Amino acid sequence: FSPAASAAIAAAEDAALRSDRFRLEREGEWKRLEAIVERIERGRLRGISDEDLLALPALYRTAVSSLAVARETSLDAETLAWLQTHLRQLGAPPADLAGLADPGERAQRLLDTACELELEPGRVVSWFAVRLEPPGEAS
Repeated sequence: FSPAASAAIAAAEDAALRSDRFRLEREGEWKRLEAIVERIERGRLRGISDEDLLALPALYRTAVSSLAVARETSLDAETLAWLQTHLRQLGAPPADLAGLADPGERAQRLLDTACELELEPGRVVSWFAVRLEPPGEAS
């Protein structure tokens, strides 16, 4: 790889590690909140311990705060920049992106709707997205 490509790959890997670390640090609390809410939604209030009931407001605030941090810090901003750079280098964009003139729009569409991009024959980059809320319900 060229130095620029190597730097772009390193930046994308670093962004992915920060995103993974952010998720891993909070995942236990998110799962605990989810389990409590599922029990409540199923009408199993007697099965919820006093400890869980007392923790519910704090767990909720933590989850909302985590979502706000993820949105504000744009954990995928470096990934978008990396995709924009590589989309420019492709020459002709993939067919499903040809109707979008702006490289930023192309990169966002690719990130939102696909899971891989062929950079050159035999060289493919893949990713996955984790949604904290269903599409269309963002505030």
